[in-house]
Amino acid sequence: MARFKSFLLWVSLVLASCDALRAQVPPNGSEFPKNPNWIRSSVVYQIYPRTFSPEGKLFGVENELMRIKNLGATCLLILPVATDDLSTVKLEFGTKDNLKSLVEQAHFNEIRVILAFRIEPDAVPEKMKHGFLSWIKSYSLDGIYLMGASSLPKGFLEELSNDIEKFRPSFVLAVDGLGMPGSRLGSDPNFYGTVSNSASGAMPVSFLPPILEEDSRRPAGAAVPLRFLESYDNPRSAALLGAGAKAGAVLLFTLDGVPMLCAGQEIGETHQHSIDSKEVIDWKAGSKKNGELRKFFKQLIHFRKSHPSLARGQKFRIPSKGSESAFAFAASYRDDAVLVAVNLSASPVDAVLELPAIFYSAGGKLTLKEALGNGKLDRLGEDSSSLRLPPWGFMIWESK
Repeated sequence: MARFKSFLLWVSLVLASCDALRAQVPPNGSEFPKNPNWIRSSVVYQIYPRTFSPEGKLFGVENELMRIKNLGATCLLILPVATDDLSTVKLEFGTKDNLKSLVEQAHFNEIRVILAFRIEPDAVPEKMKHGFLSWIKSYSLDGIYLMGASSLPKGFLEELSNDIEKFRPSFVLAVDGLGMPGSRLGSDPNFYGTVSNSASGAMPVSFLPPILEEDSRRPAGAAVPLRFLESYDNPRSAALLGAGAKAGAVLLFTLDGVPMLCAGQEIGETHQHSIDSKEVIDWKAGSKKNGELRKFFKQLIHFRKSHPSLARGQKFRIPSKGSESAFAFAASYRDDAVLVAVNLSASPVDAVLELPAIFYSAGGKLTLKEALGNGKLDRLGEDSSSLRLPPWGFMIWESK
């Protein structure tokens, strides 16, 4: 009898090990990352299935995965598709199998999936936590994004994070705000407001340097900021910023944090689709009218991926003289260095930049190569260069 009990114990341990292993392997067989640091180098693409495709369903998103991958996005943020009680997928968006298929195909194409949930005011915390854990395991999610997280009971996020950590160390718990204990990613409305207002001319450029300062003071282990120029509850950047939209996008993809595009932003969509909207993005008309804009975003994303200094490096402002509309900063990480300059005004910029030693060779020559943009940089003196940018212009250089 004792041997039989020992055998049963051995079997239970083996099965538990198998369950733990399955929790770490998505349905397509590829492994989840070993830690949550994958989010730092991600490019997030926010989607609401109802407005994304004519079908308005999850399979409509799956059908366009190659287009999203071709753009350069590496993580989907899918807005809520769950029923209020978290029991299943809302019928208007499809079925459980549709969601499983979407996640599986996204993983196959090396795209991570974060699913958003609305926090219902009358939700029971323990039941809600059980529901989130069930969704994470059932659909092999890489993260969840909680909308209305500030209304959660104290300690809920930390407890949920600890429970997830036991079977998915790489999981990203995201929330709609920064500074919430237990979260690993948080949306940054301050960045949206500052960059949008500066790029539209409503706020002076002097409000941008504090972003660099705040980023440099962020404690190790703190939630990474999710940054954007538009989202489901904010105006479209093409409509809000007009000619300054590209300059704003340059800041989005070169400053610290995780950049997020809202579906349609890459084709200059100006109509704001709310989370309850049933109007579909006009991809055909937008692509025909703003095809070059998609190419611009694709180049910008590729550049960010090619330069670790943008996702991981130290950022510092470059002093400039002669213009109050120019903002320039440098990013460096090991042997990678990048210089970025933008003009957030409707007038041309002529300024003088005091460049740091990292952009000069031992012989005193500039080691910068033009990468993207429409500006001009000329050596003036020992440590200064003249910068010229057209209205709403920008320029990115990389070290040779």
